[in-house]
Order: sequence, then structure tokens, then C-alpha cells
Amino acid sequence: MRWATSTPLRPTSTALRVLYYALGGGRGHATRSRLLSQWFPPGTNIHFILPQRLQSWSRGLQVHLVSPSSLGVQVAHLLRKLRPDLLVVDTFPRGVLGELAELDFPCPAWLVARWLKLSYALRPEVVTALGRYHKILQCELTPWEQGCQIGPVVATPPQPQGKRKILWLGSGPLETQCLLSQALPSEAVMAAPDLGQSRQDVAQLLASASLVISASGYNAYHEIVQAGTPAIFWPQARLYDEQNLRAGGRLGPKPRGWHRCVDDLPGLQAALTQWRDGKPASAGPLPLGRPELVRSLFT
Repeated sequence: MRWATSTPLRPTSTALRVLYYALGGGRGHATRSRLLSQWFPPGTNIHFILPQRLQSWSRGLQVHLVSPSSLGVQVAHLLRKLRPDLLVVDTFPRGVLGELAELDFPCPAWLVARWLKLSYALRPEVVTALGRYHKILQCELTPWEQGCQIGPVVATPPQPQGKRKILWLGSGPLETQCLLSQALPSEAVMAAPDLGQSRQDVAQLLASASLVISASGYNAYHEIVQAGTPAIFWPQARLYDEQNLRAGGRLGPKPRGWHRCVDDLPGLQAALTQWRDGKPASAGPLPLGRPELVRSLFT
């Protein structure tokens, strides 16, 4: 494979201007982009490309909202208008719809990479697209050998506060969430945006939880591992992700405390019974992020 040659980052103005492409099927791409951007050098001028449905989520950021229709045209317009010194792309080397493959990158480009199903990651056109990136930042194991291991991109864990409660992080198909919410203990705190339950303070909720029930998406899994909270993982099927591998600790950090993996309601009830019988304590917070390493990549 031929890789893009390493190119120094030369700001066209006083501050380095970064255009961060954070499009994908869920909120995870946007969440990771927001967290990772906080590890960039102070003063970096960061613009985000986000889907229109996340308009309310993006307050306080320089955001450019796009729609699936004519996505390549919209991204090309932003590249011409903003003239970034660096393009950062989350997860998909060719873009979420393959539209980046048709565009010329006017500046160095970095890829923020996590695990993707091999049926996608090893397609010839995807492997070819990797050669356009000057750096690949691996935030967990990836199907590609090349790259810089920056560790999980998660916020620094806060200190526990208040009475510890059971926490459910809702995600996935709405029908499944509704079914699961009805099977939860009455004392459980629900953080499920699709069901009208806010998740703005997830880090604090995690740090203060006695037990977390969650799928095994990138952000939720690593936040739970970092917090050291006992957990019941219910991996979900995804188009490109393999949450069962992550929940088994095969893509990066393993769960640090008591945990169980389930795939149906009887399994969930059995795990809850085991947790109540033992009432395992939290392993305590342990920061996983490496912001100093990410900042060093800019020099």
C-alpha cells in the first residue's frame, strides 16, 4: 500500500484551522470528535461537520450541518470555503457514504480509527483510501496494522457524588429500548435520549452508579471501563461495529470490575440477581485517555 507522505502542519493564519468530519449512524462519532478535539493544542480553530439531526447537540461549537442528499457537494464546498490546514475524518476512510473518495484533499488528512467489521474494512476500495491519510489515530484495535495507538477517547472520569444507583444507558432500536426499559428495576436511572431521558451528565452518572446496564458501543463501553463500575453488557448488532468483541475485551481495555454479558431478557434478570447477591464494589476510576500523545502529533 502506498501511504501519503508525512506533511508538516503549516497554519495559513495565526491559529491552526481543523475541519473535523464526524458523520455516522449514531451520536458516537460526534461525541468522540468533541472529546478528541479537546486534546488538540490550545488555540486550535476547529470546525465540525455534523448531521442535521444533531443540531441541538452542537451548541457552543463551530458546526456545519449537512444532509445525506448531495453530501459530497456539501463537503467539497466546506473544504473550499474554510481552507483547513488539517482534515480529520472519523472512522470511515471513504466517508460515511463513500463521498470522500471523489474529493481532492487540499491539506493533510488524519483518520481517527476504531474497529470495523472485516467485511467493510478489508474491501479493496477502503484499503486504497487509507493511503490518502498522513496519520491514522487508532483509538482501539483496528483491522489495519498501520497507525498510532492513542488509546480510548473518553472524558476524564469525575469523582462519585451522591447515593449510588443502577444506571441504564439506552441505545439501539427504539422497540428494543422500550422492551428493556420495562424490564429494568424500578429504582434504575434511565439515560435514554430516544425515550426522552437526557444523557448530558453521563460521566457523572457513571462515576456515581452502583451498576450500569448498557450496550457495548465505543463511547459507552470505554466510559464504563474507565469508571470501573460493575456492568451488565448487552451487545447490539450494528452494520459496521462488532460490540460483542468489544464487550469481551478483544478490542482494547478489558472490563476492570465485576461484569456480565447477556443477549436476552432472561440473561439480564439472571445477571441482576447475581449482582444483587454479591453487591460488588466499583473498581474506581482510572483515566484511559492519552491527550498528551495526541497533542504531540501536531508538532
